[in-house]
Amino acid sequence: FPALPGVRHPRALAPSITHFACPMHAIGLNGFDVWHYGNVHGRRVKPLPMVHSDAPHHLALEFQADVQAQTLYDRLMVTLDYATLHVKLDYYGGNLIAVRNLSGGYLALLSMAPVDAEHCVVYLNAFGEARDGALAAVWQAIFLALTRRIALYFLKADEPFLTGMRPAEGLLVAGRDDVAREFWRWWRALPRP
Repeated sequence: FPALPGVRHPRALAPSITHFACPMHAIGLNGFDVWHYGNVHGRRVKPLPMVHSDAPHHLALEFQADVQAQTLYDRLMVTLDYATLHVKLDYYGGNLIAVRNLSGGYLALLSMAPVDAEHCVVYLNAFGEARDGALAAVWQAIFLALTRRIALYFLKADEPFLTGMRPAEGLLVAGRDDVAREFWRWWRALPRP
C-alpha cells in the first residue's frame, strides 16, 4: 500500500470491526459487481466503469453513479446536490480496499484478514486530511465518525448477500460482467503463500 490515496497527512479514528461469514475475496468481488450497486444500494452505475492498475498487485475501479432517492439519507444527498457520485475503489494485494467518494471527498479503508476459509474480519475506517487547531480537530473527529458510520452502513447492506457466499469464477456474460472478469484476472494473478 503506497500511501492513502488523496490524503497527504491522514487523520483517522479507531476502526469499526465487523465479522463476515464469507472469505475476504467475496467482499472484494462484491465491489466489482456493478449491478449490485443499483439493486442493494440504490446507486445506478453509469455505463463504462473504468478498470485500471497503477502498480503491481493493484486494481482500481472508477465509476459514476446516480443516487436513487430511496432512503432519507439518499434524499438528503440529492438535496445537497450529490445526485451523481464519482467513486473510485483501489484494491491493494487482495486485503486492502480504499473507497473514495471523489464527489464528496471522503476516504474509507477496508482492511481485511481471513479468520478461516469461510470467514473474515473487516477493519473499516475513514480518513481525512489532518486539520490544525483544537476546534478543527473536534469538527474533523465528528466528520470522520459520521463518515465511518455511513461507510459501515453501506457495507452492512451487503452482509445478507455475502453471508455464506463462496465465490467461484463461473459463467460471466461478455459485455455485462466485464468488470467482474477483470477482478478475477487480477485475483488469480496475486501471489499466494
